[in-house]
Amino acid sequence: MGSFGNIYVLNLHGSTLRKEICPDGSVDENVFDIKPGVTISIFVKKPGVNEAKVFYSELYGTRENKYSRLDRSTINTIKWQELRPRAPQYLFVPTSQSLESEYMRFSAITDIFPVNSVGIVTGRDSLTIEWTPDEVWQTVSRFANMDPEAARSAYRLGRDAHDWKVTLAQDDLRQSGPNPNLIKKILYRPFDTRYTYYTGRSSGFLCRPRQEVMKHMMEGNVALIFHRREELGVPYRHFLVTNVIAEHCCISIKTISYLAPLYLYENQSANLHASSPEAQSKKANISPAVLSKISGLYGKSVSPEDIFHYVYAVAHSNEYRTRYKELLKRDFPRIPFVKDYDTFSVLAKIGKELVDLHLQKKGLVTHTKFDVQGSNVVKFVRYNHDNLFINAEQYFGGIPEEVWEFRIGAYKVLDKWLKSRKGRDLSGDDVKQFLQIVEIIRMTLDCMRRIDMTRFLRNI
Repeated sequence: MGSFGNIYVLNLHGSTLRKEICPDGSVDENVFDIKPGVTISIFVKKPGVNEAKVFYSELYGTRENKYSRLDRSTINTIKWQELRPRAPQYLFVPTSQSLESEYMRFSAITDIFPVNSVGIVTGRDSLTIEWTPDEVWQTVSRFANMDPEAARSAYRLGRDAHDWKVTLAQDDLRQSGPNPNLIKKILYRPFDTRYTYYTGRSSGFLCRPRQEVMKHMMEGNVALIFHRREELGVPYRHFLVTNVIAEHCCISIKTISYLAPLYLYENQSANLHASSPEAQSKKANISPAVLSKISGLYGKSVSPEDIFHYVYAVAHSNEYRTRYKELLKRDFPRIPFVKDYDTFSVLAKIGKELVDLHLQKKGLVTHTKFDVQGSNVVKFVRYNHDNLFINAEQYFGGIPEEVWEFRIGAYKVLDKWLKSRKGRDLSGDDVKQFLQIVEIIRMTLDCMRRIDMTRFLRNI
C-alpha cells in the first residue's frame, strides 16, 4: 500500500483446503488442479502516490464459468468494491467494520493472562514421550550413557537439528542425574496425558521446554490452552484446559498451542520440584488493568478463578464462535465481558463445570457399553450407528453421533484417542478412561448449550 497507487484483488476462491462452496450452496471449483484457492492481483504503480487505493471483487462457481467470465472481463468492466485496510492486519478482503469495531473493544486473551507461551516442543516425540513413568525411566537411563551414534540408530532419531542434538540431550540427562523426580505428566493430546522427563533446560532432552511458563505448572495450578488464529479450513474450537505441562501440538498438529497459567509461583525453579506449592507465594496471572476494569464494571471484586472460568465458558459458546468466526481467524481470541454481574456469575459457574470436566476431577456415571469379550486390541476405528468398533468383534456401544463428531482444535477427540493406541491392547484402565471421555463430551455439549441459552452476547 505504500508502494503502489491502485491494488486490485480478484478472488477466484476454489480452495479445497477451506472446503469452499458458492454462497448459494452449489459447487465452487478451482481454476487450476491445486488445493489452495487462487487470486489474481494487479498492482499499479503511480508516481507521487504513497498509499494505494485497494479494490476487491470475487468469482464463485464452476471452473468453466470462471474461465468464461475472465475471458470476457477487463479491469474496467469488473465491479469492484473499494476496501479501506487498517492496522494491524491491513486485510485485502471485505470485513464488517461494525462487527470488527465491536470485537476490537474486547480484551485479547493474552492481555487478560499476560504470562503465556507456546507449549513444549520436544524435538523428538518418539524418544521423549512415553505411556508410563517406568518407560520414561528406562529410556533416559539407557539413552544417557549410550554412544551418540548408537543412540541415534537405536531410537531412530535422524539427523541433528539446530536446537536438538543427541549429544546435548545426553548431557542434559547426565547433568540432571538422571533423577526420577523429573519424570512429569504432560498433556500430549486432548484428554491424553502421558509422561516425559523435564529438566527445564533448553536444547536439552526436550528441545524447547518453555520453562518461563511451565515452571508455574505445579500441582494445584491450572492453565488455559488456546491458539493464535483459526487454522486453515477448521472452525475455531481451539480451547482446552490443563493442570500439567503441555505439548505444543496438544490440540492441533497444524497450528501451535499457547498456554497461560492461572497463578504464578514466586521463586519457582524450572524443574518443577524444588518445593511444594504450599511453600510458594503466588499471584494471579491476570492483568491488573483487567481486574480493575471488571471490578469497576460490577461494583465488586471478582476472584481470579471466576475470571478464568468465565473466559473458559465464553470460549465454548457456539454463538460466540459463529458471530466472530472471521475475526477469530486473525489473532488471539478476544473475550467480551458482560455488563451485569449476575450473567457473569452464571457463566463463571458453567465455566467451572467445564474446567472440572476437562480436568477429569471426578468419576462420571457412564452410559456407553463395552461388554463384548475379545482381545481389546485397537485394529481400526470405525463408527457405525452409535457403535464405535475397534476391531471386528468389539465396539463401544451407545455413542451419539454428536459425541463422535465432537472436536477440540483439529482433533476429533474419540477418533484421535483411539487411533493413537492403534495396535495396543486396551487395559481395563484404558477402557474406563475412554468411557469417561465419552461422558465428558456429552456433558460438555450440554454445558455449551446452556452457555448460549444465557444470550450473553446481547449484554456486552
